[in-house]
Parts: sequence; structure tokens; C-alpha cells
Amino acid sequence: MGEHETFDRIVLEFSGTGPLGWQVEYVDEAVLEGSGDVVTLGGDAILVIVAHYNLWPASDYYSGPSQFEPRHGGNVNDVFVGGTFEGYAQVFAGIDRAPVPFRVFALTDPSRLVVDVADDSID
Repeated sequence: MGEHETFDRIVLEFSGTGPLGWQVEYVDEAVLEGSGDVVTLGGDAILVIVAHYNLWPASDYYSGPSQFEPRHGGNVNDVFVGGTFEGYAQVFAGIDRAPVPFRVFALTDPSRLVVDVADDSID
């Protein structure tokens, strides 16, 4: 997570070198793939981030907290790392003052998926 002047940035980093695909959209509720469990998030709306074509199993899989509140106070209120199911990595973000615009793009070396969420609190 990172805060910039006009947006909040969520970055997922992968150890694989193959092509990275993604689907990012607002959803009505945060439902985990595989289990069907519903995750409770802070914020007015839920953004689901799904990355695919990443390597599994990975020897260096994410080991941080599964849910956390970013410290910076932007539009991203809450993040939940849902993990990987059948080659798809799933992350949810609780967004304040949503739906706000977002953009998504991939970077290489290392392979990363970047989601920028507009921060409408900036004048």
C-alpha cells in the first residue's frame, strides 16, 4: 500500500515471469473463492482484485497480515488478502467515498499488478 498526492496505490508482487492477467471491479460483497466465505471490510464499497497466471505453489508466498487498515487515511480504508485458489490471487479493498475511479496496469522485473484508486479528498 502506498499513498500519493491524488491516489492510493495497491501493489501485488509475484515471483513468476509469465504473463499476468487481471480482473478488477466493484462488487456487492467480498466472497472468497473456494470457501464462499464473506469478508467484512470497512468502507462504502468493495473493490475486488483478481490476478491470474501467477505461479503456484510459490516458495515465497505472502506472509503478512490477511487484513489490515492502511495508515495513510486515503480512500482505501481496508484491505483483505484472500490468498490463491486454483491459480488466481484474490485481494479485496474497502473503499471510502466510492465508487471512485481506479486504473490497473502490470509491471515487470519483478512481476507486479498495480491498482491506483483515486483519492477524492484532494482539492
